[in-house]
Amino acid sequence: MLLYLILPCTFSLLDIWTICDRDWSSQCKSVIQATIVNIFSALWYYRNQIRFHDSKRNWKSAVNNIISAVNLSGNNTSKVSNSSVKDFITLKKFDVNIHSPKPVSIKEVFWSPPYFDWIKCNTDGAASSTTSACGGIFRDSSSNFLSCFAENLGGCSAYLAELSAVMKATKIASQSN
Repeated sequence: MLLYLILPCTFSLLDIWTICDRDWSSQCKSVIQATIVNIFSALWYYRNQIRFHDSKRNWKSAVNNIISAVNLSGNNTSKVSNSSVKDFITLKKFDVNIHSPKPVSIKEVFWSPPYFDWIKCNTDGAASSTTSACGGIFRDSSSNFLSCFAENLGGCSAYLAELSAVMKATKIASQSN
């Protein structure tokens, strides 16, 4: 009965659980499952506190309890993540350490703005066995976004993708004076 009061009638528990069947890594999937279970557990607990103990609870404490329980589950699992940005964002929302499938060295990179009245363009090119792409972003000395580009190059090497990014950035800079 409580589920029908909280959720629209078009949802069922099965519909909610199918969120886990999307293309998540095994670590992210276990974090999402822990989130769903802990949401229902918190709803049940706080409902019982109100009903049987006449105790009003702050919703922020419920959210904090859910996040800390999910954090504990996600950090203590032996399951691994992948390199998906979607998974990365989901795991970081719960402050879960990412378990890489193989040892990875992480190198922190700092961006520094250009000199006053200059514009900086950062470019990149990448290729896989089937496709390649390049892109770039222009920023001013205050780190303000000015322009960007991204282009699918079809099939070429990573070296040509990098060169294509530099040539495209040079063309844009030339056209923009």
